[in-house]
Amino acid sequence: MAAGRKAPSPYPSILSALRNTPSVPRLSPGEEYLKNIIAPTHNNVASPLSFLGPAAAAKPRIFVSYHHGGDRLYYDEFSRVFADTYEVCHDNSVERVIDSDNPEYVMRLIRENYLTGSSCTVVLCGAQTRWRKFVDWEIKATLDKRHGLVGVILPTNRPDIFGGKHVPDRFKENMDSGFALCVEWDALMTGGPNLLRRYLHLARLAPSSLISNEAKLRRRNG
Repeated sequence: MAAGRKAPSPYPSILSALRNTPSVPRLSPGEEYLKNIIAPTHNNVASPLSFLGPAAAAKPRIFVSYHHGGDRLYYDEFSRVFADTYEVCHDNSVERVIDSDNPEYVMRLIRENYLTGSSCTVVLCGAQTRWRKFVDWEIKATLDKRHGLVGVILPTNRPDIFGGKHVPDRFKENMDSGFALCVEWDALMTGGPNLLRRYLHLARLAPSSLISNEAKLRRRNG
């Protein structure tokens, strides 16, 4: 590819339809192709994805991955805000409670009991989420099923020395590839269900060819 030329967007029709919509701040150059297509929702403003028709208003099941020991309050608030619009679920299995060391078994349970029937996984990225093995396993299981992937940066997630936010390594690889999307917690709470709906639909439209899921499984926390 010639220097200075941008790669073609994987979403040409979305970009064409929404090219004049202001953008929400992003964390990574991997989301550059989304420039000008996602905007916070304001009163009496139609959804930019209304052209997708009635299916865009469907109530999907969402699997939420998060650090259970540190970010439960944010999960509870997420569930409260979005429960009327989405079926929100998370892994509350015995295997997680007893801190199982069998990732293959745990991922099979996640795929069968939680991801089946869902369309996207939302990862709540707090201060310690990046280093949690169960979050890594849940992201891998999500990508194995080629489901959409959306990260939410929590207020507890402080910038590193380079100004970036801490996200799980497997999520970061897919954000950089253009498969995963990311939004700040405050922006999501302001935009509400309509903004989340737009992220979920865009995540489901991401080409599976962008998935990066070859990294070794995290075997321990920290």
